[in-house]
Amino acid sequence: MLLGGHFYIAANSVDRIYTDLCVIDVTKDGLKVIEKVEGLSFDELQALTGATLIDATQG
Repeated sequence: MLLGGHFYIAANSVDRIYTDLCVIDVTKDGLKVIEKVEGLSFDELQALTGATLIDATQG
């Protein structure tokens, strides 16, 4: 949904987000990055998205 120039996701309607930069799981704990493109640091990804992300790519 687009409101005021920003996209909003209705609660419980999306479990995973695919972008050209990463794959994000939408969880009750927040947005967990499970994959990202090679050569892109998590800090760079965080800055590019403007969203608060959780790094789940380690481990």
